[in-house]
Amino acid sequence: MTSSQSGTGPFGEKIDSEYSKLTSIYFPVLEHIILQKEPTELRHWMDDFRRIMGAVVLLFSPLSSASLAKLICSNEAKVQRRLSSLQSVVSVPRDSGTPIQLLHLSFREFLVDRLSSDKFWINEPAGHTQLAEDCVKRNEIDKAILERNASPELRYACRYWIHRLENGELSTIDWTLIEGFLKSHFLHWLEVMCLFGWVSETIHDITALQSLGKSLSLADFLYDAKRFIVQGCSSQSFLVGSASFHKFMRTGVQNCRPSRAIQARFGPWPSHAITGCWRLAQMIR
Repeated sequence: MTSSQSGTGPFGEKIDSEYSKLTSIYFPVLEHIILQKEPTELRHWMDDFRRIMGAVVLLFSPLSSASLAKLICSNEAKVQRRLSSLQSVVSVPRDSGTPIQLLHLSFREFLVDRLSSDKFWINEPAGHTQLAEDCVKRNEIDKAILERNASPELRYACRYWIHRLENGELSTIDWTLIEGFLKSHFLHWLEVMCLFGWVSETIHDITALQSLGKSLSLADFLYDAKRFIVQGCSSQSFLVGSASFHKFMRTGVQNCRPSRAIQARFGPWPSHAITGCWRLAQMIR
């Protein structure tokens, strides 16, 4: 439901009526909160509202306050404090490990509609772009952490960061950040996707990046990355877990010859079978 659907005629009048109802329900709730704030405090509250509540309403799957705070590089206590003032519209569990839930899905529709929400408007494309960058930054972990544990926010970041870019503002995407992440952590990302059974989704992800990409230096890398994933997936016998990633790496390495541009950047893929999940990662860093 978007405000662009408003118009004349019975259908348009019905849409306008629905948006009017959303405004009458949610605007007074938010207005009551801000009327209690001092001017200086209000500026901080509004900034936090757009950042924290904006993330909550745009998430593809809910996160706990602890995981959300880590994803958006915020303080967990602040996330809890800001959301607790909105408990009439959002459920904030006392257990910081339990996902935050919107009490009414229409609250999301209200916030992303500029005409209805006015000063409380959440810019949806800009929010997706910001979350994409949050996901990329959260993906930048060291090997020891990835081997030991994949937290909910890390799993979310790995699975959805490219989806965020697809829904974001292309003109504001930081391609230097994206390129740096892929060239440093491409295999780390693949491992998480393998470990949780999502590796088949990475073919679409790389294709999406190719369609979005404006970076010529990244184009060759994405071309080889996609071939590598397709070859890795060709084994047709994936299990969720480290054995899956091990087999994926062996199949991809044995059947994918990189372009000259990639060899110049990373060196050739090793022709021998990989005996450990991280050998190739160490060789191409």
